[in-house]
Amino acid sequence: MYLYGLLHQLAFLAGKIKDRRDMENLIDTARRYGEITDQMFDRWSIPDHYLVFGDKADLARLKALELCELDAFYVEHEDE
Repeated sequence: MYLYGLLHQLAFLAGKIKDRRDMENLIDTARRYGEITDQMFDRWSIPDHYLVFGDKADLARLKALELCELDAFYVEHEDE
């Protein structure tokens, strides 16, 4: 949801451009939001290659790790 909010704000700012100052503000905001999203994707361990090319095969390792965590959770709580 947070990423959607960033994108929505950028679209809003782009729609309100009236002069050079507004354009500079949009550029600064886009750069900052880019830094924020890079940090988020780093925390999520999403491979850079996937971000560039969008090949879902690049997510296989991440998916496997998530499934292992899920399996471990079920094993831990299986008697409950």
